[in-house]
Amino acid sequence: MQLLHYQAPQSAAVVFCLTPFLDNVTGENGLLSYEYTTPAMTAIFAACALAFCVNLSTFLVIGNSSVVSYQVLGHFKLVLILISGVLLFGEDSNVIRLTGMVMSFCGILAYTELKRAKSKTEETTPMKSATEVGGGGKF
Repeated sequence: MQLLHYQAPQSAAVVFCLTPFLDNVTGENGLLSYEYTTPAMTAIFAACALAFCVNLSTFLVIGNSSVVSYQVLGHFKLVLILISGVLLFGEDSNVIRLTGMVMSFCGILAYTELKRAKSKTEETTPMKSATEVGGGGKF
């Protein structure tokens, strides 16, 4: 959580500093000459709200699980996006791309099963008391 707390303001500062160099700001079709209509502002605010939800979900996933789980979830999202592109938008795919998607999905399933098996063994294993572990005896 602390890493995300420090990363977000720095990312905003970098974007703010690089925007004048990478985007057309003052030209004929630049950001400052753009006509900000109600539908455009609605789309901008909707994009901001979705970005906030992405950041919030990142905080919640890492806070309630682990960084590895967050990475696995990110890979799962990427696989879904790639599959959606092929199925919904007719994107070209080749054997290497499909093999990568299948391998990623198999890794996600394997990680999920390992985590599930570990949590089941932790639930069924009784907790030992301090005296059984050796911490409660006399000298």
